[in-house]
Amino acid sequence: MEKIPRFKSEQKEAEYWDLESVADHLDELEEVEVKVSRELYHTLSVRIDRENFRKLQALAAAQGVGVTIMARMLLKQALGGGMHG
Repeated sequence: MEKIPRFKSEQKEAEYWDLESVADHLDELEEVEVKVSRELYHTLSVRIDRENFRKLQALAAAQGVGVTIMARMLLKQALGGGMHG
């Protein structure tokens, strides 16, 4: 059986797994630890100007997270909850 390839896009990966079974690659898998955070109950929609959105994108990229997660982290920090999650 060939090894799991590196994929150039999620679409290519989806196409691959449509035809392959993970059961054929169990020897290549590694155990990972997953942290499950508490459930979030409320959604908040906020309009911001382009300049601040770009700043938020830059901060998110620097942290290696998405824009929504970065906004949540900044809000939590502003409210006294720190920068994690």
